[in-house]
Parts: sequence; C-alpha cells; structure tokens
Amino acid sequence: MEITDGVGPIDAALEEVVEAGRLGRQSEKAKPDYLVEKRLFKVLFLMALLSIAAATAVNWSAGPLEISLGGSTKIAVPGRAGVPPPFIAPSVKDLPPSIPGFEAIGQHIVPGSKGRSVEAIYVTLNMNLEAQVPTTIYTRVDGFSSAAEASDGVAKAMETFKHRRETYVLPGGKRAMAGYTRDESAYAISWSVGAKVFLVKAMFRDVAPTQKKTFLSSQARPVAKAIHKYASGDKHKIKV
Repeated sequence: MEITDGVGPIDAALEEVVEAGRLGRQSEKAKPDYLVEKRLFKVLFLMALLSIAAATAVNWSAGPLEISLGGSTKIAVPGRAGVPPPFIAPSVKDLPPSIPGFEAIGQHIVPGSKGRSVEAIYVTLNMNLEAQVPTTIYTRVDGFSSAAEASDGVAKAMETFKHRRETYVLPGGKRAMAGYTRDESAYAISWSVGAKVFLVKAMFRDVAPTQKKTFLSSQARPVAKAIHKYASGDKHKIKV
C-alpha cells in the first residue's frame, strides 16, 4: 500500500463526512426527524466503508479480520494468513492398474479429501493363497504442500506401525519406513516422493495364521516396489 502526502480519496471522503455532519447540525431543527436520521445513516455507512477499506489494507498480511457494523451485522475481511498453502494433488495414475501377481480394485479419490488423497486395493491373483490366507493390501497416496510436510506425513502414517520397525530400501535406493502393528495383524510401508506420501498396508481379513512372521511383509513389499517404479515413471518396468 502506497501512502502519499497529497489529498487522496480517503481524505476527500472524510472532508465530506465532516461537512455533512456540520450541515446536518445546522438544518436539524428545520428538517423532519426522518430526514435527519437518513442523513446520519449515510454518514455512518460511509465511515464504515472507510474503516473496512483501511482495515483491509493494513491487515491483508496479518490474516482474516471480522468487522462489526453494529448489532448482528458483521463483515469478514480475508487476509493472506488465512489462505492455506496449495498442495500437490495426487492422481489415480500414481497407482498402477495391475502388478504382476496382483490386480487393483477401486482406484479413486478418497471421499472428503478434496482431491488431496487417492486410494486403491490390490488383491492377489494366486487363488490358492487367497483361499488359504485371505489378505487385503490397501494403498494410498496423499498430497502435501512441500517435501518437508510430506516427510512428516510419512511419520504420521506409520504411527501405529512401530513394532519391528525397519528401513526398507525400494528400487533406486529410495528408503522407506516399514513396520507391524503390535499384534502383527497388519504391516505397512510408507515413503515420500517430493510432496507426495505413499502408503502400502497389508492386513489379514480372517484369523491370522500361526506362522505369520513374514507373510504380510512378503505381500506388501512387491506391491510397494511396483508402485514406486510406476510413480517414478517406469510404467513399463514393474516386474517384481
């Protein structure tokens, strides 16, 4: 906002307000009450507009502002601090439609995420394995406003997978965080690429088998590897 010493529109408006008030006092006795009230309303309304204009200029960088005009009438003045930073929107194309040994089901934007998250479920094509140990492999991609926020997003996604925590290395040397839930009924792998966070979670749909120590990780890892290759641009090289 540029401020000068000359007479600007605000100065002129203030002079008009002062003059209107003076004339109103002089003619108050000569005019009906409703005319005096009408002039007073115009003066007050003009002053309110000037207040809003000044507040908008001063508080634009400080955040949103709410101005009361009396009674229950309020006007909200937006500020820069109230505008959330943009996020990198993920796409269903970040998740491959199929992976050797698996098939994707229901790739879509997560309802209520406003385009910030996409998800899909991968099912094994090994019917014998599916019949013996039914599992679900859930995948999700979340968009953030920066790589730093995405890094924090990985830690948040893995909050409930602290048991047997490990670092899993994806193709190209990308390091991912991996671990189980305490009861070992679910295993997850999460990593970030730029401002996007990827999550692959394998879960038992039925009673967990007795020998379950490495079963879920053996299901989640090939899916994570394929998704990382696919999202990195190797869409035709996702053999696992």
